[in-house]
Amino acid sequence: MFFFFTVSFLIGWITLKWFLSRLYASSSPSNINLKLFQDFNQLFLLKDDKVNHNINLHHLPAVLVDLNAFDKNISFLRDQMSVHSQTTIRIASKSIRVPFLLQRILSTGHPYKGTMCYAVEEAEFLSSLGFDDFLIAYPTQQILDYEILRNLHDKQKRKVSIVVDHIQFIGELNEFMTGIDRPFPIILEFDGSYRMLGGYIHIGARRSPIRTISHLIDIIEMIKKLKFVQLEGLMLYESHIAGVGDINPNNFWLNPFIYCMKHFSILKIQQLRKALSHICLKYDLKIFNGGGTGSFMSTLSESSVLTEITIGSGFFQPHLFDYYQQNQLMIREFGSTFVPSCYFALPVVRISDDNEWITCSGGGYIASGRSGWDKLPIPVYPLGLTLSVSEGAGEVQTPLKIHSSRKDESMKILKQNKIVYFRHAKGGELAERFNSFLIVNNGRVIEIAKTYRGYGKCFF
Repeated sequence: MFFFFTVSFLIGWITLKWFLSRLYASSSPSNINLKLFQDFNQLFLLKDDKVNHNINLHHLPAVLVDLNAFDKNISFLRDQMSVHSQTTIRIASKSIRVPFLLQRILSTGHPYKGTMCYAVEEAEFLSSLGFDDFLIAYPTQQILDYEILRNLHDKQKRKVSIVVDHIQFIGELNEFMTGIDRPFPIILEFDGSYRMLGGYIHIGARRSPIRTISHLIDIIEMIKKLKFVQLEGLMLYESHIAGVGDINPNNFWLNPFIYCMKHFSILKIQQLRKALSHICLKYDLKIFNGGGTGSFMSTLSESSVLTEITIGSGFFQPHLFDYYQQNQLMIREFGSTFVPSCYFALPVVRISDDNEWITCSGGGYIASGRSGWDKLPIPVYPLGLTLSVSEGAGEVQTPLKIHSSRKDESMKILKQNKIVYFRHAKGGELAERFNSFLIVNNGRVIEIAKTYRGYGKCFF
């Protein structure tokens, strides 16, 4: 009897979880400007009365960036940083991957300064386009990468540094840099994950093995003895705060635990950063980097110790970042928060089952990380569309169910323009699937901006 009750309870719980998550997916996002999509539609289809059909102006699928919203996010961050003038914002280029947009942010000046790259070759590519000031946030042990770093630093005289976290890599890099005119700058990453019970419970990214102040000091003292590398600064990234939503409808039963975990993690991070700031002062380190879009509010409170905060996804505000309580906190304190600025459009190829289902071409632009419904793109216009539970977002075709309450409205829209608009889940990963983004300002495409892929680049 107990077994039967337990199994029934679990089945009921899972069913409730699924129902609520799908219910959320069918609701219309509150931060979407519906008129925007009517304007977008005019960009794709132009009525030709002479031949009585529509002419395609841009090929689908396509990505559209609402430049007004993108610029609002730039201004929003600048306004919040205005009272923290000693701290700058470094742009996480992996969350953008469109040089035109990276340059647009940087060209606005303070507080934007430099890019955080995810690959050495990426820094080399951006340098060829005239960018400078690169912090490469992930270690490498490839000889070809060492050669690029040496060229950027010693020949091109670019401002470039790389994050390191292991003695072996530091030694190899020092050896490879033998003979350069000035030491190569390196950044040490301190582990910011939340550990309990001696490490048996680990929450956060598994990155740096540097987990104690004493270990950090030992490595710093070792670096001081090397001739061709020089410690430039420290980084502590709180992935379990910045990268985990705490009002996620797809994992609603976990949200209270995540909220508590984040609360205690923030307290620990703040203590660590205070201790690390003393290390920076002691060893005259110029850079102390931390933060992310999802932890902007908590990181902002530490601007007195951090020299720079990294932001990337906030410029696009993909839908994963809707699931953070900090959005409500920002609205209460600042009157605003990040707004969505990036969408992709898919053509409708089929309407079936008495107007209950439509099918789009493409759409399987799934975000990285632990799999789940929150990593899939979500349809936002027309309203009332949901992904198929059994198929999700497909590699070649994506079926969408039309909610009965929205059927007449949706069919009226789809009759005029057979296009469905989506929001992707995560940062710049969408750019790996498209050669260019359409940059839209006041109903006009002002730029067809190449992505890294459009330049023929693929770094990972």
